[in-house]
Amino acid sequence: MSSKPKKRRGLRKPCSVCGRWFVADARVGARQKTCSEECRRALKVSHRATFAKNNPHYWRERRLDAKIERIAGKQSPPELGTRPPALRQMPGAYVLSKMGTEALVILGELGRVLLAGAQSEMEVQVLRLKEEFGEVLRAEPQSEIAAVSSRS
Repeated sequence: MSSKPKKRRGLRKPCSVCGRWFVADARVGARQKTCSEECRRALKVSHRATFAKNNPHYWRERRLDAKIERIAGKQSPPELGTRPPALRQMPGAYVLSKMGTEALVILGELGRVLLAGAQSEMEVQVLRLKEEFGEVLRAEPQSEIAAVSSRS
């Protein structure tokens, strides 16, 4: 009896990531796309990036759907979380009773997005003003102005 090494059975194919030829695991066969764990991880990252590019709003929509389901299942008025002072003036229970759960959640998300957009635009405007006029002047000019006006 000679002890010959057993030949691996399986399909020889190129790795989808690195291109190196490998023998696919017989249990997986044609479904195996990569030669190693590192290449499998790289392929997974690539697939996730492609999915995110093709479905840019997927996670936001899932989050909003889950929030709608959570609110619809409650008997008491929903807790709307922390809201800016301007949005606290609108009672969430009133909006819920008049427009429904979906409208309440969508309006809340719209308000959050609009607020974030306005805040980021204000940050840009502050940077532009600092660039154009230099650092914002503080208390010293006010005291100088007061001193000049008191001499008159």
